[in-house]
Amino acid sequence: MVQSITTVNEVRKRLASKAKKSKSGPKPQLAPRERRDAITSISRGKARSAEEATKLIKETRQDKVSPETVRRVLRKASLVAKKKQKKPSLSAIHRRNRLPLAIEHRDWTVEDLLRVIWSDETKINRTCSDGNQHQWLPTGSVESVVQPTIRFGGGASCFGGA
Repeated sequence: MVQSITTVNEVRKRLASKAKKSKSGPKPQLAPRERRDAITSISRGKARSAEEATKLIKETRQDKVSPETVRRVLRKASLVAKKKQKKPSLSAIHRRNRLPLAIEHRDWTVEDLLRVIWSDETKINRTCSDGNQHQWLPTGSVESVVQPTIRFGGGASCFGGA
């Protein structure tokens, strides 16, 4: 009985898919249980960073694990470290005072919002501009013009002739 090459290849593929393939590279440093523990500790808030998760894992292990190993496990689990935005914390009084304004303007469109002048982002200098400053001097004068400064900024005030 003669079999064709395609039949032989089909049988070989079927048998090869059942065989266990060896993985290349070093063995994983964390066992599956430790990986799950790291992911769980971050997602449930027991640990805020990879360093804290590493400390929790080190309590149950004798050998060392680096925080970068834990970060790699977290990235593989589709967790991303994002920088927290700094925003002022609002008290209950702040929220209560903002609610009527939010209710009043909830139906506004983007065009309506673009017509608003947002003055809370404006920097106002008390005495003069903080850009380049000039002083009038006679032609051919050799005296130097100095603009004194104050340590640590001094609150946006200016000195010298303008």
